[in-house]
Amino acid sequence: MTPFEQDIQRVAAGTLPEPLIAFSSKDGEMPILAFRLSFHQSCINSLAKGWTCLYNGVAITFAEIKEYYGLKGKRPRNCIAEFAQLVETFKKKVADQLKSRIFTF
Repeated sequence: MTPFEQDIQRVAAGTLPEPLIAFSSKDGEMPILAFRLSFHQSCINSLAKGWTCLYNGVAITFAEIKEYYGLKGKRPRNCIAEFAQLVETFKKKVADQLKSRIFTF
């Protein structure tokens, strides 16, 4: 089981509080797991183009993303389709389970 799946189970069980990320839009906030998923999706796309992905000045590596989500590809470009499918799975199944709103990424 990947760390991402563990986080989903812990949030669903209530052992891990799911903080909300505030931002300026019509909704105003989103669950941290949805934010993390969308941010890492943009990182995968950037890394596939050879760019660096930074968060608060710290580089996010492909190895970290690959380990967290249990991706199978060797390079970022090999994982784009797999990650897109993971996002769709999260939107369809997990968001309802966590009673979170579904966001467009």
